[in-house]
Amino acid sequence: MNNIYIYILFFLCGIFIYYIINNIDKLEVDNEVVEPIIGGWCMCANNFPLWDSTKTNTLIAGGFDQDGSIGPFEKFGISISNNLSLNDKCFDSSFLNNYDNKWLSVGGDWVGCKSASSSCPEKYLDCLNQDNIIKLIKKYNFNGIAFDMEGCLHLDSKSKTVFEAIKNLILYIINIYPDFVFVYVGGDYLPYYNNYLKSSGTDKLFTYIAPMLYWGDTTYQMSYNTTNIDNTLNTWTDNGWLKKQIILTFQTISAAGGCDHLPNKNCNPTLAYNYRNNNNNITKGKRILDHLIQKYNEDGYIGFLGWPPIYENNIDGKDDSDYCIDYINSNINK
Repeated sequence: MNNIYIYILFFLCGIFIYYIINNIDKLEVDNEVVEPIIGGWCMCANNFPLWDSTKTNTLIAGGFDQDGSIGPFEKFGISISNNLSLNDKCFDSSFLNNYDNKWLSVGGDWVGCKSASSSCPEKYLDCLNQDNIIKLIKKYNFNGIAFDMEGCLHLDSKSKTVFEAIKNLILYIINIYPDFVFVYVGGDYLPYYNNYLKSSGTDKLFTYIAPMLYWGDTTYQMSYNTTNIDNTLNTWTDNGWLKKQIILTFQTISAAGGCDHLPNKNCNPTLAYNYRNNNNNITKGKRILDHLIQKYNEDGYIGFLGWPPIYENNIDGKDDSDYCIDYINSNINK
């Protein structure tokens, strides 16, 4: 009789272990965000934020200027959008307080390169100046930084130098703000990241990884598909990163269907690389959103971040961001 109880105990233990293995990404961990991260980037030196703070909780604000020292909402000390001063309600630090996650963007394509090229890792110190970044953190009450690994943070032969500078900056900030969040924004995981992108332990630098699951505003209408997304995500999970540490990203214009999303945009076809007047554009974008939502619901990824829908000729892209965020919020498990 005792043997039967032992067998039952082993059986139950086996079921418990199986559950833990298959749900480890979904278990709550102390000090981790439980609420999904939902929001996006703002190229805030020249554009208003396009993410409704009543529907999102995260804004990544950057100057995205060719001068890497320029922060969001300012250029040489003043806003350059409609000549609004920093005291304007849309551009002072109180605007960011509408979001739980207020992250400063550092780096990005062309950022800091001063027209030299789209990639300029030799200018990394312009973007990673400790005094300048602390000034921006204090001025706008940021509680995190998203390192966009392009432009002045582009990784090539200077990768070790750039990573070391980022590491030093992170350690410097943690001494002042112990609960600060650090996000790595890039592409696939590559082998030479091993020394800097630890997913756990005392050497872990980044709180979250946000792989770029797009390349431009026609990404999802071209050859990029759900397989490409899965392949990029797998490069991170195969190297120790939990899905709960990974934020899913999307290109908002492409996900919404571009100029075909809402006819009242009246945008010239050339503004979206001649890919309009085709309902399939909307279908292809929606297919990507459905896939990302499925990854979140079933696999335990931590949330969603969109690249802002910036059109030429001052066309309002907020329809696109509202469409994508409304669709995400309506379909994720809560």
